[in-house]
Amino acid sequence: MCIQPAWVSHITVDIKPNIPPSEISYHTHLPVSVTKFNGLQVLSQFCGPLAKAFYENIKTQADIEDDD
Repeated sequence: MCIQPAWVSHITVDIKPNIPPSEISYHTHLPVSVTKFNGLQVLSQFCGPLAKAFYENIKTQADIEDDD
């Protein structure tokens, strides 16, 4: 079975048939590294107001290391 991505505004989600969203989503926000957050802030200048507000409110955690 091939799972095709579906576009929902600016967010790409995977369509997983017969699996309730509550079983495939996180129940809390996942933090990102401070470096990643700063990069997202630069890129968010190209987003609309709703997406920009989302990126401005992402939680960070200082001890997360990026795998770059």
